[in-house]
Amino acid sequence: GKAVASAQALLLHPRIVGLQEDALFWQYLSTGEVDLALGRSTFSVISYDAELRGQLADLGVVGEDARNDVDTFRAEIETTLLDVAPRIQAIRNDPGLAELAAKPDVQAAIQSGNTLALIADPDFRKLVDRALRAGEQAKTN
Repeated sequence: GKAVASAQALLLHPRIVGLQEDALFWQYLSTGEVDLALGRSTFSVISYDAELRGQLADLGVVGEDARNDVDTFRAEIETTLLDVAPRIQAIRNDPGLAELAAKPDVQAAIQSGNTLALIADPDFRKLVDRALRAGEQAKTN
């Protein structure tokens, strides 16, 4: 429960929200242009924020070495983003995304930042499952 609360608080941090709202970051990432994504100022302010790096290390998102070293943090995040880029592209290209986004309960969960309600939505879980499968297929090709 404490980890979930910490993760939710982290998702509401202004710098994380800024990254979430950076359409160009996500566009670069979805097309596999991870270097360009990491060059965005919305990511740079996170990588140079020692407190945020520490919170991400506390949650296990990055290793302990990344807590105190910007270069290690960036390298670990780059590895992770290279892995998730095909999944993000699959979600963005999935026709079910528009249907999901049109659901009032999903819109309410997104607007309120209620990630638990979003994760609990069966259509959202199906979309994520398809994206995970697409990401695995991209790795084998």
